[in-house]
Amino acid sequence: MTAPPTPRSTRIWADIWYYGRQLTFYSDGSKNLGDYSFRDQASSTCNNDESGGTALYDWRTGMPDPCIITGLGACLGNLHSYSYPYGGNWGDKADELTM
Repeated sequence: MTAPPTPRSTRIWADIWYYGRQLTFYSDGSKNLGDYSFRDQASSTCNNDESGGTALYDWRTGMPDPCIITGLGACLGNLHSYSYPYGGNWGDKADELTM
């Protein structure tokens, strides 16, 4: 299943396979997901920005902040299926999105 394309944007969803609450970003830069009440909720993402990849970061105290990158034109439909560097998976761990 693929998400419908949205020109020049990056989208994240609260549920896998592009369901549930979603956020759409159109401008490059860093987005603190807490500002949108979306911290630790992302479960799928699509990158249809104009150029470059997007990254989801998990802020860690006293440890490096891991990130998962979505390439240009790519989607990750189930972040729960991607291994997380400190154990478990990437589902519901993102605190920041950069594009």
